[in-house]
Amino acid sequence: MLIPTNATRQELLRLKRREQIALRGHKLLKDRQEQLLRILFSYIDEVKKLRREVYEETKETLKYLNSSLFLEKPLFLENLIINQFFNVEIKEEIVSLLNIKARLYDFNILVKEKILPFYQTSSLFDIALEKLNSLIKKLGRLAALLKIIALLSYEIEKTRRRVNALEYRVIPQMKSAIRYISLRLQEYERENIVRIMRIKK
Repeated sequence: MLIPTNATRQELLRLKRREQIALRGHKLLKDRQEQLLRILFSYIDEVKKLRREVYEETKETLKYLNSSLFLEKPLFLENLIINQFFNVEIKEEIVSLLNIKARLYDFNILVKEKILPFYQTSSLFDIALEKLNSLIKKLGRLAALLKIIALLSYEIEKTRRRVNALEYRVIPQMKSAIRYISLRLQEYERENIVRIMRIKK
């Protein structure tokens, strides 16, 4: 902001009002930034925990799948390859995080019993399917959380830029302009007093 050329009381009042609005805006943005950071860190903690769980569950699921497929008959394996024996049901939930819209997903494996009757499968294969279902749910949540973290990071950066612009450019320039006008008005006042005193003499 350039220092105003018209150093009047009206301009001074206008600048002081704008300074108050800028200070309130700065405080609100600062609070928003802190809240967003708290939310971000809570999601980062959850992602770390989920990654560990996904890693362990992937190993377990593959172990059960390999063991069960080794025990199954060739006809059963051929049936698995030819037919898609399950559907994946996806439920979407939209959450609002300080006016940031984000999506969470819940995945569920639905086995087609006509193609894959349970009496034909081994208990190991059933366990592998249960583990796969749990793993897909966690992978879906992990993907959604990573997207939310990216959205939050972008919003935090945007808010930080606004906070810095107000804190280091807009508000100091306003204070400088207010100080300049105040000094000019005091100078005018002194000049008027001197003029009046000369007239009285």
